[in-house]
Amino acid sequence: MTTSNKSAAFGNLLKGAISGIANYEGKTAPIIEEELGELIGISGKTIQRYKTGYLPPFERDNDAVRVLAEAAVRRGFVGRKWLQRFLHAARYPAPEKLLNELCPVSTPSHAEA
Repeated sequence: MTTSNKSAAFGNLLKGAISGIANYEGKTAPIIEEELGELIGISGKTIQRYKTGYLPPFERDNDAVRVLAEAAVRRGFVGRKWLQRFLHAARYPAPEKLLNELCPVSTPSHAEA
């Protein structure tokens, strides 16, 4: 049995993140797609393909999902729950490490306790 390389949830989450980044930065989605593609070393058209649900291949030295996740968190201001869903939809290996790196669980300070 083969595993599909598509995930509708991944595509929808990526579309939302790119739209959010475009809105926050006052740019169009195609410009954001080109910028993200450049960071990964692919074309903006490939990012558009990912938005339809195609999953990027996992390559340790060129991790497209990581680049997309970092952009969504840092530029699109998405939170931990979004990132958790995104990494799950992307079938990302060992997602907890990246989740905790990009969206650490905050612990209450003594002043708040």
